[in-house]
Amino acid sequence: MTKEKLDQVLAPFRGKDKDFGDVQRALETLQAAYQDAGYGGVEIRLPEQELERGEVRFIVIEAKIGKITVEGNEHFSTANIRRSVPALREGVTPNSREISESIRLANESPAKQSAVLLRGSEKEDQLDATIRVADIDPARWSVSLDNTGNQNTGRGRLGIAYQHANINDLDHILTAQFITSPTKLKEVAVYGIGYKIPLYSRGDSVEMVFGYSNVDSGTVQDLFLVSGQGTIFGLRYNQALRKLGDYEHKLIYGLDYRAYQNQVAPEGSVDTLVPDITVHPFSLTYSASLRGTGQDFSFYLNMSQNIPGGNDGQDEDFKKLGARFEVGTAGYRLFRGGFNYLRAFKDDWQFRANFMAQYTDDALVAGEQFGIGGADNVRGFGERYASNDKGYRTMVEAYTPDLAKRIGFSESRLRFLAFYDTGAVRRNYATPNEADGANLDSAGLGLRWSRKNYFTARLDLAHVLHDGSGYSEPDNRRNIQKVHFSLSWVW
Repeated sequence: MTKEKLDQVLAPFRGKDKDFGDVQRALETLQAAYQDAGYGGVEIRLPEQELERGEVRFIVIEAKIGKITVEGNEHFSTANIRRSVPALREGVTPNSREISESIRLANESPAKQSAVLLRGSEKEDQLDATIRVADIDPARWSVSLDNTGNQNTGRGRLGIAYQHANINDLDHILTAQFITSPTKLKEVAVYGIGYKIPLYSRGDSVEMVFGYSNVDSGTVQDLFLVSGQGTIFGLRYNQALRKLGDYEHKLIYGLDYRAYQNQVAPEGSVDTLVPDITVHPFSLTYSASLRGTGQDFSFYLNMSQNIPGGNDGQDEDFKKLGARFEVGTAGYRLFRGGFNYLRAFKDDWQFRANFMAQYTDDALVAGEQFGIGGADNVRGFGERYASNDKGYRTMVEAYTPDLAKRIGFSESRLRFLAFYDTGAVRRNYATPNEADGANLDSAGLGLRWSRKNYFTARLDLAHVLHDGSGYSEPDNRRNIQKVHFSLSWVW
């Protein structure tokens, strides 16, 4: 702590008419100032002394790190573990706040979890540190299968992914994914790559994403040939904010490039009815979480502002027929938000509520609209069954206790659940020939099963309570049942 800071902290206790109570309060205030700055290991002592000149002497003992030990790491090197906690160094007084921020970032890794333990050393005025690690192989493959497709592109979706959570022994995370339709391999191809770089000295991180999709829906309703391509580049800077007790929060700065290339042409024609559109929005997100005994709560608030310009990104492109005729704007702005709440009750019963919403005053192109319907949205409907400029969706679930151990499967977890989903979307500047929105509701039962950390299965049977969309897709009529399933295997 600098001399200027010390003078500022102790100033209220200087002057005439002071007694020993003021000396004690000065010591406690100085101790609290060190703790508030993250130096909880600093000790303030008041030695025996004669107060003849109106001066009081404190002894400040800034205990320094003596020895650092790393335990439990099997797949990560000791040097890697040490680099992830740069504030923990021999001969330096430890700052618990800086150490906590580094550990919080390090524990975002899917392959390792760390904790730091400080204890008194055999040497006077020193502390020894132990970094305890639980890790797994950072390189993993996974295969997934679900039924999030549709009649035109195949009901099933098959995915294969690879992740390495320690590129070059620097904790860089590479993720690559490919998704297709097992029955229509040539019609569906979706690629995704992500790369994350932790900045341990700041407690922040940088993320980059790339995605490409090419989906050929073929002839729809015997009238139109429909296909679509999309390319996405994204850059994120995650700025960790100071932790407030159990409340963790951060700011996320984002810049994206998204190009939508759609082909909707009458059969026998080469002219598309839907123009290509490119957007490049800047976004700012505030994300936070609060964990307590038996409950977790997290939420986010997001503002996104598109930057007009470039090919297919001008105002006139957004106003074309097939985009948002005459009312579209390239300078659109939208707001998003949501929360997730999980509560555990007596005897292991659980409750979960999830909410997401989007609001804007502008007319958005299809790719930027809010969608409802799907396995992770309003169940009982196809993926993005309804979409529009603004909207919301809510999912409420009640889970039974873990039943696997009760029926003799000690290495598995099994829960049944009941759920209710609802959502709505609304359209800005709707024309007389356009629907101004849609409302969807469903309820049902499901199960969640997993074995260790390798295999997971999900099954939901949903009953449509209300279909206020006016659509008439063969597999999405009101008052029907729809099964959503997904399987995944990780190795």
